[in-house]
Amino acid sequence: MQLLNYNNSFNRYNNISFQMKKSEFDGIDRKVVEDTKAPVEKFNVKTDFYSYCSDLNNKIKGTDFEGRRKETQVQRQSMLQEWFDYVLKENDAYTPSISYMILNGITKDLKPNEDTLPPVLNKGVLAQTVEDAQNKVIKDKNLQFNFSKMYKINLQKKFLSKEEDTNSNLNGWIIIPSKKQDKKNFAENVEKLKMLSHDSWCTKSFNAEPYLKKGEFHVYMENGKPKLGVRFIGNKIQEIQGPKNDSKIPLTYSDVATEHIKKYKLTDNASREINILKNTKEEIAEYIRNNFPNGIENATTQELLETIGIKCKKDTDGLLVISHYYGKLGEDFTLGDIGVNENKLFKEIKEIKADADFSDSHVTSLGRLQSIGGDADFRTSQVVSLGNLQTIGGDADFNNSQVTSLGNLKTICGYVDFEGSKVTSLGDLQTIGENVYFNNSQIKSLDNLQTVGKNAYFNYSKIESLGNLQ
Repeated sequence: MQLLNYNNSFNRYNNISFQMKKSEFDGIDRKVVEDTKAPVEKFNVKTDFYSYCSDLNNKIKGTDFEGRRKETQVQRQSMLQEWFDYVLKENDAYTPSISYMILNGITKDLKPNEDTLPPVLNKGVLAQTVEDAQNKVIKDKNLQFNFSKMYKINLQKKFLSKEEDTNSNLNGWIIIPSKKQDKKNFAENVEKLKMLSHDSWCTKSFNAEPYLKKGEFHVYMENGKPKLGVRFIGNKIQEIQGPKNDSKIPLTYSDVATEHIKKYKLTDNASREINILKNTKEEIAEYIRNNFPNGIENATTQELLETIGIKCKKDTDGLLVISHYYGKLGEDFTLGDIGVNENKLFKEIKEIKADADFSDSHVTSLGRLQSIGGDADFRTSQVVSLGNLQTIGGDADFNNSQVTSLGNLKTICGYVDFEGSKVTSLGDLQTIGENVYFNNSQIKSLDNLQTVGKNAYFNYSKIESLGNLQ
């Protein structure tokens, strides 16, 4: 096995003898020292530490954070440039250590192969958050806090009404008036729309202002997350978008959307979106009538899977061995959309012989599943728990997945991609058969991993220990 791109570089301080001690740092300076494992023994005076922080800031500024979609790349570049200009140039009140805390906070979750955007910049909210952070660490020097989370909470308090803010989960419709409706607060409403928008929406950055000039904007929130966006031109609805921003109203929120828009006029574009929704729902109803005449709720797991083309065999223990697994049926709807409880299915499945694609699945736990013979695709899936899964016979892709721990999984025979994933623990994983990518991952320790068949890539990873890797 070859270890590639392990970013443990040395800087110019390594050749000089300094004498500072960690105890000489306090407040945010101390937190940055601890978070970055700064070589304080090589600093002679505080300005040496600030030079070190400036190097870190320049590294962040010089990073290409890329993005999965072209639009994400453009938005990231535009939003980050605003942050860099203000924090590093315009505001001389921020020391290099404070600047690092800010810039690291807003960029640490930006992975190359997904679409997360940095938060919108509000200078007043930023100043308040920096002050809050400074006060917290002065009171408790060992306190751990998430600056980005603090900033987003303060941003929410700034732009939501007292009534909205009392509901910490933010459920229901929030209506943001157009410039014509509320000219006095237009600038704040633009910032509010940016804050509430989904990362995949262009209103998260540069289109918030031009859209609000043309009409109001409605956002449907569920547990604090945007699920629907309704854009107006004048007094007519122009478009209705879901989290995927694919010009399709999510079936999960179809009733919410259709009920809300009843009292408004529609443009031709919005009417087309509603017609697509109606047609898809009719297709689903027809599919159920044709394939499950007695109702899906009355079908056994084996009957259901075989009806949709998945071969099944009951093992001696009563659990199912199935040929493959895909959560999507055709182009426009999934198993979840036709009313299948996929979590219930996986309580009866122990083995998948070939590939398993969970990217369009509604399953959150793999239950009693023990092995997948082919590739396992968890990208953009809702899977949180791998259940009893112990073996993956092919490749495994966790990019932009919800999985945080590999749990009981011991062997992955193909390559593994953790880049941009939420995985923090490798659990019981011992063997990876081919390449493994830890680039831009959240993993800090390799835990029980012993063997990697080919190359391991660590560029921009957080790995601190190779553990038992041979």
